[in-house]
Amino acid sequence: MPRGGLPPFHPPSLSPPLTSDISNLRVDIMTRRTMPTPLDNTSPMDVGDSTMTLSSSSSTDPSAMTLTAHSSSSSVPSSQSSAIITAVTDEHRPDDGDVAMANTNNDNSSTSPNQTNITNVNDDDDVQMAPQEDVAVTPMENSTDLESSPASSAPPEQSAIPGESNPPIVDNERKDPEEVSLDDSMEEQYLTHDDEMTDSVKLDVPLSLPSTEQNNRLDQTLDKLQHSISVAILAFRKEEQGTENIRNGSGGASNDCNAYVTLREAAVDAYQSLVEYGSSLDLSLTSNGNSDSAHMNKRRREKLEKIGRDLWKSIRANPDLFNDVISDVTTSNFGIATSSSLEQRRQRAIAGGYIRTIAVRLIFLAYIDTRCSRGCPPALHERRDGNKAHNPSPKELVFGLKVLSKGGRAILQHGKNARDSHDTLSLATSCFNALSGMVQSNGEAANELKDVLDEAFDVFLALPNAAALFETEQADVDRRSKEDDASVQADSVSVDWPTIVLKQLDAATNFIDEHCNAALKEDSKSPLKYAALQRFLPQLARLCLKQGSHFADIGMNEHAMKALHIDLTVTNSCLQRIKEEKTRTQEKNEATMLQNLEANVVLVSIDSLYVLSAVLQTLGRKQDAINCLDEVEKHMTEKYELDEELYEETMNALSNGKDFLFTEDAIGPAQDKKDFKNRATTTRTKGFNAQSREKATLSSRRIKLHNENPSQEDERCIDKQLRSMVELVSKRQETSLMERSFENDQILVLTLQAIRSVHVRRKMSRTSDEGGVALDPYRLMFDQLSKSHQLRPFVVLDKLSATLSIAFEVRQRKLENEYQSIDQEAIILADQCLSSFKRGDALNSDTTLFVDTKNLMKKELFDEAKVQFSRAVSLYHSYKAYEMCAKWASLLKDVLETCKGSAEHGDDPILAGVLTVLAYSLSMSGSHAEGMKMVRGAWKKQKSVDNLVILFHCATLHEHADALLELDNALNELSTSDHDNILEHFPRLSNSCVENESEGGELLLGVQERWMNLLLRSKKLSTSLEQKVACESPSGHSVLDLLCAYLDNFECVISSQKDRQKAESMCEYLGHIIDGVLRLLQVCRDRKQEKLIGRRKKKKTPKETSEDGFDLIWNDTTTVTLLGERSQCVWVAEALWNIGHQLYAARMLENVSYDSSAVAADLFAASHDFILMSEEEEGARLSKLDYDVKYEPEKFSVPSFNGASTTAASDISSEFSAQCLLLSAAVAVDYYMEEISHIGIGDQSSTKSLLRRTLHRLAQSQQEFELNCKKRAKVSKMIALLTMRCVLGIGEDSFAFQTFNNGLSATLLKLHLNDAAASNKEFYTLRQVKLMCDMALEKRMTHTDRVLTKMVSEMLQKSGDFQVIIGGCFISLGDLQRKTIQSASSVDDAIGVFQEVDNVIKKEKGGIKKMYSVDEFSWFAIEAYNKFVQLSTIGDDDNAKTCLTYALNFVEFSSKEVRCSKRQMLTSFSASCRNWIE
Repeated sequence: MPRGGLPPFHPPSLSPPLTSDISNLRVDIMTRRTMPTPLDNTSPMDVGDSTMTLSSSSSTDPSAMTLTAHSSSSSVPSSQSSAIITAVTDEHRPDDGDVAMANTNNDNSSTSPNQTNITNVNDDDDVQMAPQEDVAVTPMENSTDLESSPASSAPPEQSAIPGESNPPIVDNERKDPEEVSLDDSMEEQYLTHDDEMTDSVKLDVPLSLPSTEQNNRLDQTLDKLQHSISVAILAFRKEEQGTENIRNGSGGASNDCNAYVTLREAAVDAYQSLVEYGSSLDLSLTSNGNSDSAHMNKRRREKLEKIGRDLWKSIRANPDLFNDVISDVTTSNFGIATSSSLEQRRQRAIAGGYIRTIAVRLIFLAYIDTRCSRGCPPALHERRDGNKAHNPSPKELVFGLKVLSKGGRAILQHGKNARDSHDTLSLATSCFNALSGMVQSNGEAANELKDVLDEAFDVFLALPNAAALFETEQADVDRRSKEDDASVQADSVSVDWPTIVLKQLDAATNFIDEHCNAALKEDSKSPLKYAALQRFLPQLARLCLKQGSHFADIGMNEHAMKALHIDLTVTNSCLQRIKEEKTRTQEKNEATMLQNLEANVVLVSIDSLYVLSAVLQTLGRKQDAINCLDEVEKHMTEKYELDEELYEETMNALSNGKDFLFTEDAIGPAQDKKDFKNRATTTRTKGFNAQSREKATLSSRRIKLHNENPSQEDERCIDKQLRSMVELVSKRQETSLMERSFENDQILVLTLQAIRSVHVRRKMSRTSDEGGVALDPYRLMFDQLSKSHQLRPFVVLDKLSATLSIAFEVRQRKLENEYQSIDQEAIILADQCLSSFKRGDALNSDTTLFVDTKNLMKKELFDEAKVQFSRAVSLYHSYKAYEMCAKWASLLKDVLETCKGSAEHGDDPILAGVLTVLAYSLSMSGSHAEGMKMVRGAWKKQKSVDNLVILFHCATLHEHADALLELDNALNELSTSDHDNILEHFPRLSNSCVENESEGGELLLGVQERWMNLLLRSKKLSTSLEQKVACESPSGHSVLDLLCAYLDNFECVISSQKDRQKAESMCEYLGHIIDGVLRLLQVCRDRKQEKLIGRRKKKKTPKETSEDGFDLIWNDTTTVTLLGERSQCVWVAEALWNIGHQLYAARMLENVSYDSSAVAADLFAASHDFILMSEEEEGARLSKLDYDVKYEPEKFSVPSFNGASTTAASDISSEFSAQCLLLSAAVAVDYYMEEISHIGIGDQSSTKSLLRRTLHRLAQSQQEFELNCKKRAKVSKMIALLTMRCVLGIGEDSFAFQTFNNGLSATLLKLHLNDAAASNKEFYTLRQVKLMCDMALEKRMTHTDRVLTKMVSEMLQKSGDFQVIIGGCFISLGDLQRKTIQSASSVDDAIGVFQEVDNVIKKEKGGIKKMYSVDEFSWFAIEAYNKFVQLSTIGDDDNAKTCLTYALNFVEFSSKEVRCSKRQMLTSFSASCRNWIE
């Protein structure tokens, strides 16, 4: 049926009209081709009348090639002379066994010398060619060079199957070359004939020779084809031997389908090469040395003709191999049909079709104008020189017709190739037309024509189907062009295929008119007449109907009308001839045959009239469409009258006993008469039922035609037809042959369809104030059916369907005033249907052996009710009429629960789905509690992902605070195998949050957290990234897509969050998500372990990266699809930086009760990792991430202050990445210091782990700053001070002592000197060191405290400031030195301090009192004297002497009390001196 409302389709005319002169068309095509490129070692020369001969070698032919250039200076100027290059190859002479096709009928004067004698032509088999001698020819024997092929190198005996007693592939006896080669006279005749043809053909433009590449390609493909034939013959023989072994029980079969596939491919390639070879050159023309046109060389043509004969001999020698008959009953391997055997036969059939075509086209080179294009097939020449015609002989034409017909139909049926089948079949018709043209002057042609009419008709009948294939191929070309605009197909020229189809249909009609009309008009019973009546005309009518219906389906109404016009013309002619024959015939069997034939043709005619009526209705020709339906009614009336007449004749004959022979057994003639009458009555009843269906169909078509923009007269016609259809339904119910199933009752179905369409149209006419008839069509049905009738519920459901259609239409037109009335009417009808449905018993499907009509109808009623109620639910849900949707979902639930006794219709999944829809509708309409109750019931029945989404949606509306709890519980109950399916539905959960969350995004953030967690736990995702397997993301979005959305929402939510527990939970989720994404980035970085040459230079811009050719991991398609794009990675780094600052600043707010500094520190470090991964190369592993050591504390390192690096630096870095690490360390240290000052838990293991990671971040930051050549004083100072705080915070005395001794002390001293040199003299470094010194003392880190105290003393001494006040704290050099002496672990340390004080005294004698106080000098003097005493006691005289010396020096600046002890010190000194002297 045509597509309603579609305008007629006019295909573009991209090819010339088919009615134009085909020769001119071919010439135009060739003028667009360029001349082939001259061969090597040749150049254009002005040679005048001379002839230049060049020798050249060919890669494909071992023989020499002679190039002859001819030019005529008299006719063409030398500057414009054109060289005609002719390649003459020394071919091999015919080998033993070669057969030259020669004329054996010397008595036939109409046969030209070069014509081939064709004999043994049989309709049921391939055509046989009879050579001069009864000699079989090897398939591989041809004039091409095949010595290198394996098949030709082995002798025939070795080609047979081992162990087989059969003869080899070809069993021929060697003949003398003189017996089979052409003699001189025959060669002269061939040459003379070619010259005559050349002179008789005049072309408008010069032709161009095929290029050397085309010649070589043709030779190569033909060689490959012949080799493939030999291989296929061996494979086929082997397969036959295996099948025979199976029958004998001695072995198994062997199928080599590859050999047949190769054969098919080789045949197709060879055919395409041959078509390309001759598409621009008429291969039938041969050069004679005097023509100005370029023709094929004579020897070249003879060589190709010989190859064609060899191919045909191979086909004749192996008929089973090239059998093109394929059917479902085809068997292989001892009678067992297999798909592989059918595929092998299909491949062989296609190959056989192409090989037959190639053989004929090569044999007929002298007759075929090979110039062709897509849609313009080649054709036979019709050459005349004024005296006689040079055409093929009749037997040759029969040979060409039959072989091309078989090959073309095989290509069409099995190969489905439009151009190849169309060209081949067109050549076959050309052969038939040439044969038909010879009938008047050639008796042999007249005799041959009679025998090939059936074959010719098959060709004419196949051509339209071949032309129709151009549509499919053109659609494929258009699709490929849309997918890839750059791809241009060489054979993709648009073809006006509808015109070609119609042309071929006309040709088939002309065939019947020309060859069958005379026989049809005769009174005799000729075979041709009955062939035309029984086969030609009906088959052509069905073909026209097929093509016309297809044109109508695709909207080509004009072409459909032409095809259907041909169809109706053919059927009318056939019916007229049948009626004439029925009046003539006297035989009963013949009359019965004609009557059956007439009935079949009438059916075709009726179908054509129906299609034509629909086409005319589409074109707006309403009256013509009505006339077509009137013709249908006329045909139907005649058919009914004939059937009734036949019934009356039969009953009268039974009554009279005429023409009937009754049995004479015990039953007797009476029983025979009764049986005949019963059968006749049953047949008549069936005929009445068929008549009723046909009447219902016709009435339905009339109603459809009148129901479009009807007038008052049309409305009356519609009512009339509706009443007739309702009467048919009523009568149908009264017969004993009533259908047991509603769906099989075609009359009822058609009637309800017609009533529904009229009811909807009339109802919409009233709602839109366009008037309309008040008659309700459904009232006609209800009046005929009682309330208890079993069909009444079906009518109610059909009216419900119509009402739902009206409800849809009024909403489409936005007729809001009609919403309520239509919806209420639909609800009333649903209640009526449900009440009638509930009155019966529940469905019982325990057994299906005996199903009564009532139960079967009840099942159909349930199915139809379920469809209509579901349709109503979908309708109101799509328009967001949730109250109505809830009502219909409740009704559908009642239907399902009513039939719950049936296992087929009461499944929990179906009911659970309905409950889910009901819950959603109730929630959206405001009944949140009821909706939550329903969805929980659905969740208990079926735990599916869809139900989970609705459960969450209802929870957000009912209990917003518990929605995430419901989601977590549901996720835990689902199987882990559903995780990928769950991820696909998370967008729906997110949309539900956005729609129902009034303010803030806390609920959405919770959904995003669970979405990311499930995605990051997906094994499919990690495995695909690691192995670079291209696939879609499990969630439909990349990881970074989701992460960007999550971070954006997190930044908004965390800023207003005041609940400590929720905030900590959010931060915990954030940390897990960031770690999961970094793990995937780590997988991408480590996909290849080999270390490539990295870039130890500062980060490059994307433009520089692209120019340097760096292969980033973001260039991989799998990474971009699953993980995201590089720009998103950079965006994440910036977002983490911003969120880190936001969390760090939140600690100062009074309304924030949680500390977020630790989280901020990790976010800054993660920002560093993301920015480095944005520049990571494939397989290079250039970056060193903080995530690499996050969960491996033993790998942490410390900054280097002595020039030796303690950690491997990244090969890529940026100032931003280094700053991220530095800021992360500062925030972490700050968090530690706040913890100590406020809570006092600084020694916890988590804090120590954070400080160790901070040390590693400092070391990495230090390396990255150096890599970027950013050695700035402030950065170095910050790294040193943060390192000092970290080592003190870790609390390991030995580790801190080692760190200070490894260059940190010297670095801090330099920093202090820089502070001292500044004008403000803030002494920031000194203050920090002094603070850490006090902390070390508090933590009892003895060695560290000693080092720091000594460091402070040295700082004061180096800067010359012995007494400073920093931050309100007084720091004196004397106090620090006194502390150093007190904590000294050896006498050398104490003596060292004494020496420092003594040096100050010697250096600053005048201002010594400004540097040390009197009390400090007094303490130093007493301490030095006490050391003297202690050392003297233990016998350390040298150190004792030194200490006493320092004590005496200090006494001078001490207090008065200490100076009074000077004499005692001197006395002790004198005593000690004596003791030392002694």
